[in-house]
Amino acid sequence: MRTAFACFATFGAVACAAESAPTPGDAIECALGQGAEFEAVCTMERASEDGAQQIILHHPDGGFRRLTLLPDGKGVEPADGAGALAQNLSGNRLEVSIDGDRYRLPAKPMETATRE
Repeated sequence: MRTAFACFATFGAVACAAESAPTPGDAIECALGQGAEFEAVCTMERASEDGAQQIILHHPDGGFRRLTLLPDGKGVEPADGAGALAQNLSGNRLEVSIDGDRYRLPAKPMETATRE
């Protein structure tokens, strides 16, 4: 009986520690849900999968979105079944909207881009 209690107590401590672990990545502004205001409560983590550069946008509630960086450097596309995506580059910031959630991502304007 003591062994079972000890295992349960250990499991509880591990579960609590997992909930308080910091979310990986750099802080970014996001507006989660229709009508929400932008706040710096989300994080952006960089990753690579099968040679493709990806970013993972973490929500404060544990939810996340995974996006793939386009190879030509002109934005992102949804990955892992994310909904339709809209994006707008303004200066050094890319604003991305997916299913009512909006994110402000850091971006580097392409210096070699030509204007038409």
